[in-house]
Amino acid sequence: MALGISAIFMTAIFVITDPIAQINKALDAQRKTDLKNINTALDIYYNDNDCFPYAVPFGAEWKDEATGEIYMKKVPQDPVFNENPAFQYVYDNSATSPNTCSRWNVLFGKLAKVDESQRSSTLCPLEAMKSEDGGSCLPSEYFEKGYNFCIVSGTVDCTYLASSTVFDNIPSDDEGVTPTVTGEGGGGLTSTPQPTATPTATPTSLTPTNTPTNTPILSPTPTGPLTPTPTPCSKNYVCTPGGSCNVSGIGLGDYCSFQECIENSICDR
Repeated sequence: MALGISAIFMTAIFVITDPIAQINKALDAQRKTDLKNINTALDIYYNDNDCFPYAVPFGAEWKDEATGEIYMKKVPQDPVFNENPAFQYVYDNSATSPNTCSRWNVLFGKLAKVDESQRSSTLCPLEAMKSEDGGSCLPSEYFEKGYNFCIVSGTVDCTYLASSTVFDNIPSDDEGVTPTVTGEGGGGLTSTPQPTATPTATPTSLTPTNTPTNTPILSPTPTGPLTPTPTPCSKNYVCTPGGSCNVSGIGLGDYCSFQECIENSICDR
């Protein structure tokens, strides 16, 4: 149980630490699947027409205009072709024009990671094949353009293939556009060092900062209780805040209530 958990953990570590290798592995699997699907469509075409077509429209619909038969709604193209045209599928046969056909064909692809032990036996059988006079069975620039995978249908003409120029118009890896995603791999995603910008110090002028001056807060000057101004009730009495009329001059009289003082009904006499 512990051994199984350790294996899972190590696999997870590998995926995390080398994600580009995993992406390239997936791209290679897609390439193999694409070419096998195209090969199947070619076999169907052969059954219908007793020969293989002059060309295959990679990236477009494959339709027989004469019969209206659609062999593929969209023929696959290498998954990174749009970013780097150095990686594209190639179709070759002995047909010399659209009005002629061939009894054999070869589909070529370029894989990112190659097991060298499988090159001649599994990846591309043409690498191990020879012509009757012992010559190569590979088109010129097959290796120079980085190709390493092929699917063969029928009995190929090695002499024709050796003189084929089908790879002449394929750009080499260093002529293509580097894919957006970066990492490690042969025919897939490659690492591209990115320049590091050096920050430039920009002098700035110092603007003096005005220090705010504290404005003193004036405290109100305390004042004593206001002395009420006597309001006369009569010539001998005055009204005070206490609510009564007090004698203010010579004479006798009764004290008045505060209300009486206001109304001057009693004090005013």
